[in-house]
Amino acid sequence: MTESRPYFIPSSASSKSSTKRQNNTQQQSNYEALLTHFSQSKSNSNKLTKTPSSIIQYDKFYVQQLQQQITDLKEQVTFLIQENQRLQQRQDKQLKRIKEQYQQLTKFSNVIQLVQQLKIENLALRQNVQSLKLDFNIQMHPLKQLYHHIIQIPKQQINDIMQIKLQQQESQLSQQKNKVEILNIERTQLLELCSKQEEELISLLQNKISS
Repeated sequence: MTESRPYFIPSSASSKSSTKRQNNTQQQSNYEALLTHFSQSKSNSNKLTKTPSSIIQYDKFYVQQLQQQITDLKEQVTFLIQENQRLQQRQDKQLKRIKEQYQQLTKFSNVIQLVQQLKIENLALRQNVQSLKLDFNIQMHPLKQLYHHIIQIPKQQINDIMQIKLQQQESQLSQQKNKVEILNIERTQLLELCSKQEEELISLLQNKISS
């Protein structure tokens, strides 16, 4: 009398979000099921003693049942080892993916901080340009006053004063022009860098969305 053998497959084999507690519960249920199977086999073997059969045949049958149970247990152990390896590999992949995502987020945060810093520097540059324009108008004010009083001053004095004032103004204008050119170059470089960082930021956002 041969009884069909149940095979117990842990439910964690197809579950991606199984926890340690669920695995322990499943293993315990498997163990209890194996004990039930063993008890049923022993009960069946006890029934055989009541039937008219030889003791040798009974012993052979009982040994075969034990061997079969040992084979089943070995298969279960092998399966659990393989399942544990698969779960470990899956966990390693998930940890690697989380690490890559963390690195991308860190890089993304650094880019955002750099863009904010460039915007602040650009605003400061605009304020410097406005300040230079105001200084230029203030320095031109005495020259305008000189033109208003030109009639009350002798011609020679006017020429001398005008020459001195013009030289001073030319020197100041040259200095201001150099400053403005330098600031314009720096402003252009900062704008180009800001534009480049914004393009990289947009590209990173698109890659993040597509992934």
